[in-house]
Amino acid sequence: MNTFTKEAVQKLSASLNEPEWMLEFRLKAFEIYENTPMPTTKDEAWRRTNLRQMKFDEFGPSINGDAATDAALPSFLNQQLTADETGGNLLQVDGVTRDYELSEALQAQGVIFCDMHTAVSQHPDLVQKYFMTEGVSVSEGKFAALHGAFWRGGTFLYVPKNTKAAAPLHSVLWNENGRTFTHTLVVLEVGSEAIFMDEYASGNSDAQGFHNGVVELLVGDNANLIYAGLQDFGANMWQFNHERGRVGRDGKLDWVTSMMGT
Repeated sequence: MNTFTKEAVQKLSASLNEPEWMLEFRLKAFEIYENTPMPTTKDEAWRRTNLRQMKFDEFGPSINGDAATDAALPSFLNQQLTADETGGNLLQVDGVTRDYELSEALQAQGVIFCDMHTAVSQHPDLVQKYFMTEGVSVSEGKFAALHGAFWRGGTFLYVPKNTKAAAPLHSVLWNENGRTFTHTLVVLEVGSEAIFMDEYASGNSDAQGFHNGVVELLVGDNANLIYAGLQDFGANMWQFNHERGRVGRDGKLDWVTSMMGT
């Protein structure tokens, strides 16, 4: 049974109380998804990836994610989020925010650090300007379009012009129900600086899991971003990520990726 439908897109957007422009974005992405064939081993980029073993029709979108906030979480997640040296922490379970904090100092600087849905609601102009417009595009393939249609959860970081975020920021995205579509969007304006740790993890279930994520790192002229992407998914997780950085003149992006899981 195919659960990735136009009706599911509309239901997801309605459940999140999204503005009309985001619903339109999702529907356009879904149209591209429907008209784009599934990649095969005949495609150069996919010739070493056999998708026949993936139970794609069993995954479906993550719409009713609020129930995931009752999930029992591993103790190490809370330990990581209580480090004194961080300026902001964000914990999400299946795309739903469970814990969040941002230091008063960073708030006073105008730094925005929140989940993506809060960003859509409270900072729509910024999200509409940068969301899948300068980094990853929904036209890049089947899974990029699927993400554009069904994304849920993720992290938004915005650092204003000539602002140095003095303390690192840390986000943990926990996959409990076996499928996530999280989106990370980082925007550093001209002359700004930040350090961001972006962590993804799940349990080690016998059932197949599915993560279809996007990471967009947009670094302005003479700006400096240190980004660490950490992944510790279970052995049966299928992960399809589109990740891209864009760096302005005299800007700098230090990007470290550690994949300890699938």
